[in-house]
Amino acid sequence: AKKFSTFRERLQYLMDQDGIKRIALEKKAGLYNGQVGAFLNGKTEPGLKTLQKIINYFQGVSAEWLIMGTGQPKY
Repeated sequence: AKKFSTFRERLQYLMDQDGIKRIALEKKAGLYNGQVGAFLNGKTEPGLKTLQKIINYFQGVSAEWLIMGTGQPKY
């Protein structure tokens, strides 16, 4: 798998694979308006509850990969 060094790169990769846009992800994952954009712009990184929501949306994604960038994107 390609190496993504930042959280925002990993999130963008998941969104691209899923074919989901920012606003749709916010609605479906229960995030705030503008939150995904802030992550993708590198302005902020998610806290634990937000990470749990993102992981729940992208079923089968490895939490270790999403947070740390180690291992494979999917279990």
